[in-house]
Amino acid sequence: MATEESCVNKEEFYKKLGEFYRKKPGKKPYTRSEQEKIKLEIETAKSKKGQKERREYFLLHTYDVYERDGNSFLIKKKLKLQKTIYVICYEDLYDRLYETHVRITNHARLDKMRKYINSRMSIPRPALNIFLKCCKACDIIKETHQPKVKVIQPLKYTRGQIDLIDFQSLPDHEYKWILLYKDIKTNFIFLRPLQTKRASETAIELLKIFLETGAPNILQSSNGPEFVEQIIEELRSLWPECVQVRARRTLQIERSEKNIEELLRAWIAQHKLMRWSLGLYYVQWQKNTNFTENSNKCAYKALFGCEPKAGFGSDNLPQSILTKINEEDDLHLLNLHSNNDGNSAEISGNNYYEHQSIIVENVSREFPVSREFSEDNYYENNSQPLASHMLIGHISR
Repeated sequence: MATEESCVNKEEFYKKLGEFYRKKPGKKPYTRSEQEKIKLEIETAKSKKGQKERREYFLLHTYDVYERDGNSFLIKKKLKLQKTIYVICYEDLYDRLYETHVRITNHARLDKMRKYINSRMSIPRPALNIFLKCCKACDIIKETHQPKVKVIQPLKYTRGQIDLIDFQSLPDHEYKWILLYKDIKTNFIFLRPLQTKRASETAIELLKIFLETGAPNILQSSNGPEFVEQIIEELRSLWPECVQVRARRTLQIERSEKNIEELLRAWIAQHKLMRWSLGLYYVQWQKNTNFTENSNKCAYKALFGCEPKAGFGSDNLPQSILTKINEEDDLHLLNLHSNNDGNSAEISGNNYYEHQSIIVENVSREFPVSREFSEDNYYENNSQPLASHMLIGHISR
């Protein structure tokens, strides 16, 4: 397994990217020197009075220059309330893609990568496609595309799919099996470590899930009807109010066992930990927050009705702000950051202080800015921490 530093070879990436743009030279992203010339042209066009050249109109309509802490950055023309989209130069493509793919989205696939990048920076799609093809770690977790099976019978009642994944070849102390429970309506999955494949142990883990999210009307499993009957019997003894039935026939749905096993093995290799009973929860988060090809929302949003939450890490705040907020009294920095960016003072959440003048006077004294913002670290300041590195607590058995 390639280490994190070598999973994408920089020379190989730029070699393939150069071959692509040699065939389409007019589509090649701006180099750093070209961006500096464009920024000068924009400043000149802004100060120019009277009729402008055609190129000047194009540049003013498409781009803008963003000034911050004595540094200037080329950005896409920003509309009202729109996020700042940085234009990444050719020399920085590898660094930005590597940071996003490996450290932020944890080797996410194309759809999730595009969603993250398009909201923060301007990177051509060919560069993203070539980068993903060069990632050696993604070869391990690449899904085998199977033909989709149409569901003939409409889902009149809620259904749940129960499957067991054999991990006896790589035991984690007493854990040798994995419970995979899938809510068929939302495609939301739950992963739990098991010591055995007995129905009694499986039922206890399902009970914890059902008491948190609710129980389906019908249960089905690829392990056979007898296994489902044993689980339903165990569940009724543990929770008499919960009445479920076994499926008359198991509806064919897309199987996920192989992909989950690949993701889990990749997590073990990347983190060099054999505690896959812990890695299951990261894999569960990654699967449930990925956008599916036939839907415009992820399983997390389908079940909970909102976007995945990672605390303030979901709000695209600079790392310099995130490192300063440790308690509720520090949250006024969010309002200050919003005002400094020229956005509306209203932020998602409550306004924590009524007198903003007092805040401005005290912030410079209590939280001095010690880190300069430069072109080399601007992406870090606008990055979003990886949601999948937040542990969904280990369930006490």
